Amino acid sequence: MDLYSRCIVGLRLTLVSTKSVNVGGVLYETVRPREARAGGGELLPYAGVPSTVVVDAEKLVDRDGQPLLPTVATETMIFNHGKVYLSNHIKSVCAKLRISLQPARPKTPTDKPVERWFRTLNQGLLAALPGYKGSDVHSRGEKVEDEAFFFIDELEAVIRDWITTVYHRRRHRGLCIPEVPGLKLSPLEMFEHGVTRADPLRIPPRPHRALDFLEEFRVPIHHYGVDIDGLRYNSVGLDGHRNQPSPYRGVDARKWPIAIDSGDISKAYFQDPQTRVWHVLN
Repeated sequence: MDLYSRCIVGLRLTLVSTKSVNVGGVLYETVRPREARAGGGELLPYAGVPSTVVVDAEKLVDRDGQPLLPTVATETMIFNHGKVYLSNHIKSVCAKLRISLQPARPKTPTDKPVERWFRTLNQGLLAALPGYKGSDVHSRGEKVEDEAFFFIDELEAVIRDWITTVYHRRRHRGLCIPEVPGLKLSPLEMFEHGVTRADPLRIPPRPHRALDFLEEFRVPIHHYGVDIDGLRYNSVGLDGHRNQPSPYRGVDARKWPIAIDSGDISKAYFQDPQTRVWHVLN
């Protein structure tokens, strides 16, 4: 959640508990927006160029033709005292992007407005879905086990659609502009107002720095590509490294690092250790 506008700019739905790679995936989405789904639906707001600014996307490329990422980067991440937020993975990436890590004060819910949003989500959407069990026996429906259920990716798609079509467009009483008292704004309108009046957009020093947030797998590169969790990826970017040991050492010595976004497993990313260029594997 963006503190200024109350917009949801990153989301991950997980089973049972959250891991540090899930936190990294949420931060990755705030920096590099997801592509539109085949089934349609809107994307979460991109904390970068507002819709009121016209930009020639073809000019936003580096010398190699790779797209740059115009973005208003996250400045501070406020979190509870969970260990997943203090993992080496999260701390190292936040240090590279100059993102401050600020723990919330105990028993101070106003430090984390997203906690209030969970109740809004529960009452505004989840309670109306089939198979909703509620937080206790008093909120449980009759024979919910006989009703339809959702797979986790389906439920995340439902939540995203509700965010973009309902929550972001509904007036929020906690949003206000001091210059115009009494003006009622939705999170999406507040987001546009904030980005429009903000400082000039900042470009990351290198366009693929956002990939540092992703989960890394160490695997061998075969003649046909790489295998990760039962999926096979390949690209011409692997040429020259097929059936070759990597120069990396450590626990997974001689294997190659491949980065994957858990929210979009249709592609993977490989960085050539010689040219330092990132390649997309499909």
